[in-house]
Amino acid sequence: MKRILSIILLSSLLGLSLGSYASQPSQPVQPRQPGQPPQPQQPPQPIQPTQPTQPTQPGQPIDPTQPQQPNCAPGNPSKLPTCPR
Repeated sequence: MKRILSIILLSSLLGLSLGSYASQPSQPVQPRQPGQPPQPQQPPQPIQPTQPTQPTQPGQPIDPTQPQQPNCAPGNPSKLPTCPR
């Protein structure tokens, strides 16, 4: 009994898969119109990376005579170094 049921199930699955394969239309080849050259494919444009700009903090003019302080947090035990006093 199980064998008959498995054969029926297998044959129905096979029939469905073949039927769906046969019903799919093939891709039609579009004929080229006379007088029009084939369109060349353009190569993709290379993406130029943008360089991030570092914004200056307003109200603090940059003095070229003073050495630049690294990003720091006074008294903050985080990954940032502590500011020199």
